[in-house]
Amino acid sequence: MQLPLIKAKASVSVAPQPKVHGLVFKFSLGDLNINLGNLAQTVLSSFKKLPDDFELHRTEQLSFLESALDMQFTDRERSRYLVQGESSAVSVAISKLNQNQVKEYSALGPTRFRRLARYVATAHQGRAAIGRMPVNSFDPQAAGKHGSQDFLGFCEVDEQTATHPAILELVKYFCEKIFAENPNAKRIDVAMHQMHIIASKERPFITPEGIHQKGCDYTIPELVIGNINLQPSNSTIYDAFNNILVYANLNEGEGIFHDDHVYWHGTSAMQPTKDASMGHRLSFGFDFYIS
Repeated sequence: MQLPLIKAKASVSVAPQPKVHGLVFKFSLGDLNINLGNLAQTVLSSFKKLPDDFELHRTEQLSFLESALDMQFTDRERSRYLVQGESSAVSVAISKLNQNQVKEYSALGPTRFRRLARYVATAHQGRAAIGRMPVNSFDPQAAGKHGSQDFLGFCEVDEQTATHPAILELVKYFCEKIFAENPNAKRIDVAMHQMHIIASKERPFITPEGIHQKGCDYTIPELVIGNINLQPSNSTIYDAFNNILVYANLNEGEGIFHDDHVYWHGTSAMQPTKDASMGHRLSFGFDFYIS
């Protein structure tokens, strides 16, 4: 897959202002004095190496089998296949498909690829010190808050990307905003997701979680690094009454940030442009957990 070099667009940057109580806003890397072109030049190639988001891929396979055969897997069968990628129940179901259904099932390739990096921020007189945590480790200090064992099985973001000065500065910037909003907080655990989404004309990418909360304290659901042959899609933040607080078509170098306890977010379907058979979205997401 050939991914083009992304260049920062010339624009006037306006500092983000919360539209409602708390931290809820759209932002751009320019607000943090981070050059998108320099960041993209370093990290772009790493998006081509991301592994299959196996949980999403296997969920789509299970849904296809249940729909095609008008049946339903038990929770145990579903869990076994999602975790291990093999199940006698799934094998039996596949054997019952007709020839056309087998072709459709075989064509269900992955549409989201992902790696993870973890950081920990500690507060020091209003500033944040950032350190790294291994992804596949059990952290007793964080377990009571978000269950760090949930990260087991994820591949690490490559070192050059995870330690890029722009990434560390972004984590520091938002952790300091969170510390300022929560003066009693001493530690913030951060999970960074590096994601590559593929959308085709036959399979537009529809966020499987729908309008949802992440289960953390604060979140950047998506910071867009590249939109390649992709039609504009909208990222939206809602309050508890389904009122829209932020409605944005995220261009390269832009993201949204909000309090995940109070607000919800969703993304419209992603589709390739009319002259392309496939579109790509390259992005980072950040989940912040106060310990």
